[in-house]
Amino acid sequence: MSAAAMPFKESEYSLAARNSAEMLGQILGSSYTMVGDKPGVWAFDLEMDLNGQRLIVAGSEKMDGRIFIFAEADNSAPLMLYAKELVANNGTQPLATNTIIEFDKTPEGTHLYCDSVYISERKVKGMHDNDVLAVFLHASDVGFSPDQTAEIILKRTPDFISTFDRKSQDPHYSNWVRIIRIMRRIDELKKVCGPPMIIENDTRMLMEAWDALGSKPLTPWPNDLKKIVIELRL
Repeated sequence: MSAAAMPFKESEYSLAARNSAEMLGQILGSSYTMVGDKPGVWAFDLEMDLNGQRLIVAGSEKMDGRIFIFAEADNSAPLMLYAKELVANNGTQPLATNTIIEFDKTPEGTHLYCDSVYISERKVKGMHDNDVLAVFLHASDVGFSPDQTAEIILKRTPDFISTFDRKSQDPHYSNWVRIIRIMRRIDELKKVCGPPMIIENDTRMLMEAWDALGSKPLTPWPNDLKKIVIELRL
């Protein structure tokens, strides 16, 4: 699949998707991925209000349901690319709510890195039965259960607006996210007296990643990890 260059001929499905999106707001931009000679995956950037808030709506010919993402104007273009990545990787089934999906790679066309998204149970105006609302996670959000993640998102962004972490363009950001994810796993294993061998293996992976990062945090340590930071002398 490759990104489509305009102009091109809309398929029956992509045209119907565009018409449906236009019922939610003015389309300010769009992004298509071609399958053969027709659009297979698409994302639309919709203007939601005069303050610049956007709504990204993404879907495909095969997927049952659409993905909604609230965004600020500065983030709408890369979020369309990530939205298409979510759709392309999902297949045909509706996305399950109250789940976390990790990205395999950064979509071509953006250097903004995001590790994962939370698929919310929240329903918003304009959604159909199988549509879902996705919220992009920051480094400080990763490694929690879906229920914990939902609570964190609600505190960080009550309107469920997706943003990229402020260090997401840093070439070491993916390693930093991995470090936080491993630390939370170690912390949880210690709380439940998990198998020492697994804790030791995770600690070894953590220290290797920490050394590769230059032994310096990329962003401030999350409050819940400060105890284990002291224990591990990071």
